[in-house]
Amino acid sequence: MDHKNDSFLDFREAPFDSPDGDVYVRSTSSRTDFLVFQSFLTFSSPDFWRSILQLQTVTCGTNETKNDHPIIPLEEPKEVIELLLRFTYPPSSAPKPTIASLTVGMEALKAANKYRMDAVEKLIREELFKDLTGTQPLSLFALACHHGLETEMKMAAKRVLGHSGLECTYVEELELITGGVLHRLQEYHSKCSELASSFYLNQASLPPIESDAGVTECSGCGIRFPWVTLLRASAANGRKYEYNMDWWRNTFYGSASRLIKAAPAGATLRDPSLLGELMGQAAATCSHRGVMFVALQNLLDRLGVEVDRIVDSVELKVQAMRR
Repeated sequence: MDHKNDSFLDFREAPFDSPDGDVYVRSTSSRTDFLVFQSFLTFSSPDFWRSILQLQTVTCGTNETKNDHPIIPLEEPKEVIELLLRFTYPPSSAPKPTIASLTVGMEALKAANKYRMDAVEKLIREELFKDLTGTQPLSLFALACHHGLETEMKMAAKRVLGHSGLECTYVEELELITGGVLHRLQEYHSKCSELASSFYLNQASLPPIESDAGVTECSGCGIRFPWVTLLRASAANGRKYEYNMDWWRNTFYGSASRLIKAAPAGATLRDPSLLGELMGQAAATCSHRGVMFVALQNLLDRLGVEVDRIVDSVELKVQAMRR
């Protein structure tokens, strides 16, 4: 054993505790070694890792080994390298990694890009963006901007649209960006809000209220309804229906417009709590709740797609910071 390596501690948690590992990846800043498999590294980034392993070189061009295995030194801290390496292992060999913090996740994403680990980069990005709630989109936006990751910054900005009160929201990661960056994010939010909410106020843009293209049949009585309308039974004839225009235009579109103005994103309209609220408001309009539920759900989905289309046309005029 090379005694120069005595001060570097082995990270012994699974899957880095296998005695069959054949290369060490070293965190020089944290003085920690990870014993891994060359095959997993080369598969994750053939060009980069294969060239490093073939040369078996480190800084200053000197060869160094530990327990007769080559050492690949990296400058990132052990938490980042650990996450990066965990994503190189196939699911059959190790549990799916979880990202404990946005900060570590963003640094691992940056490292994956740096070392040309395309598949790992894709997996980390998907994990970071799979479920962003609360103030996390704003935190992720600031971190992505700070790390110079423009694609991730724009993705996070779109998620921020689903949250109202942006000008009053504080997260610690905002300390990493400038006031100008935050101001332009707020401008982006305002522009999307203006365009998306005006879509509802323009009657020409509304779905055709009297269209019979597409019907839904009530499972209780068998009566068929136009799916894009809310109807109520006529007292004169149970099989004749009239449009409840006041509810449709004032309550439905009024509620939707206010919500979209505050949080201009298709996800706002697909929120199950909104569907439940509208169902409660419309209960007195029509007794056919099953039909109403399907009609409202389909319409909200349809309008949500339109909002996303409108928002996609708005440009975020801010660039990621270069480090």
